Amino acid sequence: MPELDMTLIQDARRALDGRIRRTPIEPSPALSEAAKVPVFLKLESLQLTGSFKIRGAWFVLSRLSADERQRGIVTCSAGNHGKAVATVARELGIPTEIHVPRDVDQAKYEAMVALGARVIRSDFEGYDDTQEVARAEAARSGRPFLTAYDDARILAASGGTLAAEVVEDCPEARTFLLPVGGGGLAGGFAYYVKTVRADSRVIAASRAASAGSASMRSGPGSTASRCSARPRSSRVYGSCSSATST
Repeated sequence: MPELDMTLIQDARRALDGRIRRTPIEPSPALSEAAKVPVFLKLESLQLTGSFKIRGAWFVLSRLSADERQRGIVTCSAGNHGKAVATVARELGIPTEIHVPRDVDQAKYEAMVALGARVIRSDFEGYDDTQEVARAEAARSGRPFLTAYDDARILAASGGTLAAEVVEDCPEARTFLLPVGGGGLAGGFAYYVKTVRADSRVIAASRAASAGSASMRSGPGSTASRCSARPRSSRVYGSCSSATST
């Protein structure tokens, strides 16, 4: 598996060219007034499938070998990643199995099914237990497992390409506030921004129970008492920890 670097991010940008939307950056008068500084929003809510997840899904799935495409892929999602994977997989003709937590949002569940994916509702409410089941099924069946965050290609495409657009379209920005769940967005974004703008400040904001925030607080392989995500990603930790504040 490749390592995260600027070459991989540029590869992702070329792969995504013409395949996704270059979403706009718009000023937020309300947030600017509250923060007493100009605040701009990168509107990935206008992206295909409604989130940045399509970036990583397209880059990874488009790079699968013919044999891997024929065998199909397995993934785990609470919604947005699954929608993105199902969308790309349908376009590329890749059989897709998505494991979702028992309490997954029903609208997102139905959207994944409508896109042609085989969606399996887990016996577990938590994402991490569900992901363990999905990984085991991928290993048992000999199919690739597509992680939502713990892959340099995901970091490069989901976070790195988005950061490149922000830097180009908002060159005056020096402070960046990011949401962090698993870390697929924050890890790639922080790596790119700190590489091209060493004086930038990247702030990661998260719920207490996200895998990415716990990994940054506690380090790879550690356990955070308030976090349900048992596996820790050294890849996400390495990309985020030296470049972000939490």
